[in-house]
Amino acid sequence: MKKLLSFLIIATIITSSLCVSYLALGDNITQSNTAENTTEPVTEISSTVATTESTIIPTTTEPIVKVKNIKVNKSIISLSKKGKTATVKVTVYPSNSYNKSVTWKSNNTKVATVDKNGKIKATTNKGVTYVTARAKDGSNKFSKVFVVVGQKVQKITLNKSFVTLNRSTKNITYQLKKSIRNNNATYKAVNWYTSNKNIATVDSNGKVTVRKRGTVTITARAKDGSNKAAKCKITVKQLVTKLSYSSKKQAKEVYRNKTIKFNVIVAPSNANNKGIIYSSSNKKVATVTSSGLIKGIKEGTAIIIARAKDSSKKAVKLIVKVKKPPINFYTKISKDEFNEPKNIKTYVDALNKYFESCGAVINPNMVGSSQWCVVTTTTFNNNISIYDRYVSTIGMWTWRRSQDEVDNGFEWKNLKPGKSLENFLQLLDDYSFYNSGKYNPKKILDSNWNGWKQFCQYDNTDDIVNIYVYPVKAQDMNAYTVYMYWGTNAGLKLKGIPLVKE
Repeated sequence: MKKLLSFLIIATIITSSLCVSYLALGDNITQSNTAENTTEPVTEISSTVATTESTIIPTTTEPIVKVKNIKVNKSIISLSKKGKTATVKVTVYPSNSYNKSVTWKSNNTKVATVDKNGKIKATTNKGVTYVTARAKDGSNKFSKVFVVVGQKVQKITLNKSFVTLNRSTKNITYQLKKSIRNNNATYKAVNWYTSNKNIATVDSNGKVTVRKRGTVTITARAKDGSNKAAKCKITVKQLVTKLSYSSKKQAKEVYRNKTIKFNVIVAPSNANNKGIIYSSSNKKVATVTSSGLIKGIKEGTAIIIARAKDSSKKAVKLIVKVKKPPINFYTKISKDEFNEPKNIKTYVDALNKYFESCGAVINPNMVGSSQWCVVTTTTFNNNISIYDRYVSTIGMWTWRRSQDEVDNGFEWKNLKPGKSLENFLQLLDDYSFYNSGKYNPKKILDSNWNGWKQFCQYDNTDDIVNIYVYPVKAQDMNAYTVYMYWGTNAGLKLKGIPLVKE
């Protein structure tokens, strides 16, 4: 007998992220019934199956989170001897990692072993090893613990506790050396630290590299967990790297007896010692003070050297030319310069103008006639001005003229022989010499006080006083004889000397 069977097959497939239901309709199946030897007709049955639409039903499941980091509560374990133990705890990050388990392993079980709970046990009396905690989730994340078995470091010393270093243009280095006092310490390595990387750095061997001026502390700390350390305080001083001057602004020439400033520029601006030592290659030509003030001594060339006071040995040179100054009435000059024709002329012109201001007539026609006062320039000293010599000459001639007049019974400023004249002559001595502490040019040149105003006054044309100062070059000498010619109109007429004013 054949029967038409309808099978409803429902297959459900479940995965980690979705569940799908399948509805399947089976094929018609024909079966033979051999229980009877008759043939029975097969009745076909038309099966109608209600169709159910396939659906996808989402389910919410969290993704697998792997370990990203492992931290141990101790980075160094110190065990004093064999058999001593210590337990290390780990923290796994992130906290929602799906598998937080770790495996423990010792790099050298002859030094120390570790169990599944992180308990470390020393297996020797002296040695070092690493114990590693590694994530089991396949992320390969791990963390290490350094294990030291035996004596800890008791004391560290350095070869220097205080160091002063001078930094120049480039970075400089300094080698620090550590020493462990107890030789039986198991692990003698140290870590090096700097308190300020901007000033100085230090490498793993204690080599310090200085970068800039300042103070820094370098520390050597034991790696064995003893926390023993030694420190060195390093003071870095910035040396001078360059001395220079502005070529455009710096004066390079100076007149004799005048000064210029050597304006030295010190680099860098933060140098610890900006002091400068100055010197001259020829002090007879130019000198220089401790502040760089250059003074011309005589004509010529000198090299002025500026050297840094610190140990940098930096220096700069300035070639200075000392020139003869332009001479005027008040310039301090030498005796030789005074005897130059143009300066002698300035001197005698000033004397003639002075006597003219007193009321005398300046008469050049008297040259060669009888003269009265004589001055020789060989008696003049160095380093005084034409003005000073002019004042001195007025004072000296006043001294002579007043004494002659009074001694011969004539008037001079109402002076009398004896104390009156002596006091006046003493004042002339005091007031007229430039190197006297009582030097008083104003008084000496006062024609009312010295008497020349009265002497040069006249009542009629024949009483007019004629004066002329004239220099004559001395033979075979760089000097002059300066004459003062004097007379009245009446006397000049008798000699046949032409008058200037009648």
